[in-house]
Amino acid sequence: MYFPVKGYLRINSTAFNWLFSPNDFYEPLAKSGIDLSKPNEIVVRFKNKYPGLHAISLLVDNSISIPDVYNPRFIVDISVLKDDKIVFHEISKDQLTAFYGKQRGFFLTRYYHVPEDMPLGIELKACVKVIKPDPEFKNASDNPILLIEKMSDE
Repeated sequence: MYFPVKGYLRINSTAFNWLFSPNDFYEPLAKSGIDLSKPNEIVVRFKNKYPGLHAISLLVDNSISIPDVYNPRFIVDISVLKDDKIVFHEISKDQLTAFYGKQRGFFLTRYYHVPEDMPLGIELKACVKVIKPDPEFKNASDNPILLIEKMSDE
C-alpha cells in the first residue's frame, strides 16, 4: 500500500515533492545553445516530470554586462507543442528583466505550471525561433543557453 501512495503523491503533490525531493527534481528537462545574433530555430523535446512551477529561460554568463532592465533588440518566438498542437505560445519582445545567481544569469524567463498549463509525463516539443536577431548581443554574452527546468514551489 505504501508504494502506490508514494507514487501517486510523487506525481500529484507539490508539497510531497518539496518535502521528499527526488535526486533529479531540479535537473534541466531540456538544454540547448541558442544564437541570438542571427535568425534561427532550435527544437528540444522534454517531459515535465513533476507538478508545480516550471520555467523556460535563456541563461547567460554571470559576468556579462546586461543591465537589470534590458530593452532587447531581438525577438524570440517560443512555442511548446503536444502532438503538433500548441499548448504554450509567446513572442517575447518587451522589456526584459535579468536575474542573477551565483554562477549564471537568468534572462527572458517565462513561467508555467504543471498540470494547469502543460501536461505531466507526456513528451512535448519546444520550438524557439529567433525572429529578429541582435548581432550586438553576441558580443555581450558568449553562449546563451535555452533551459527548461522545474522551479521551486515555495
